[in-house]
Amino acid sequence: LAITATMTFLASVFVLLRFLARRKTSVQLDDWICLASLTVAYGFLVATALMVTIGQAGHDQSSYDRHTRQVSIQSYLATDILATSCLSLTKLSILLSYRRIFVVKPAFRRATWVIGGLVFAYFVSANCVVIFPSKPVEDESHTRHSYNAVWVAFCSLNLALDITVLCLPQSIVWRLKMTRQRKIQLSLVFLLGAFVCVASIVRIYFVSELDMDNLTYSLLSVANWNAIEMTTGIICSCLPMMPS
Repeated sequence: LAITATMTFLASVFVLLRFLARRKTSVQLDDWICLASLTVAYGFLVATALMVTIGQAGHDQSSYDRHTRQVSIQSYLATDILATSCLSLTKLSILLSYRRIFVVKPAFRRATWVIGGLVFAYFVSANCVVIFPSKPVEDESHTRHSYNAVWVAFCSLNLALDITVLCLPQSIVWRLKMTRQRKIQLSLVFLLGAFVCVASIVRIYFVSELDMDNLTYSLLSVANWNAIEMTTGIICSCLPMMPS
């Protein structure tokens, strides 16, 4: 919970700075979507608090009654939905900022639409898996294995989208008329989001290691890395908007 609260606070600071930087200009759609992403992150913080305090996440579930286990798992499912929503909104905010910053060839703008469509498809499909889970049709062990496999697949798709969004403007940056040093600096600003990819990889590992027989013990690590990935993404989306 401390990790989630700290990272959410840091993300809030950067979003505030982003809006303060807009005092002399108008607030754009990508700014509002970034703010919406932060709002969802606060919802994630509340769900995590419920998961840790009432649901007792992080401890062996064998000592808990059924109600406590249900609260823990339900809160975790809520964090899954909120994390997917936050990550998707952040990507859309970044894509919209690209369209505003890089007024270039129509092919680049079409690419942002295509990637945005993929992000929306990821958002819908990932949340449908949580909200409308399929009924188990085979043995219980196979069901547990399938759950982990499905979420590893969705996390991997999210990672692929992160990498695509980060790499998209690089060719444009290097064609701009500016000094080589300035191009490197600008590229590094956009590539700071690489840490988001690192967090995503770590999250994939913990998702693959989820113990479906003892979820209350193992799900807290996934939630923590969800929080790190979400809030780091928000922070990185704000960096290019900061005054030079």
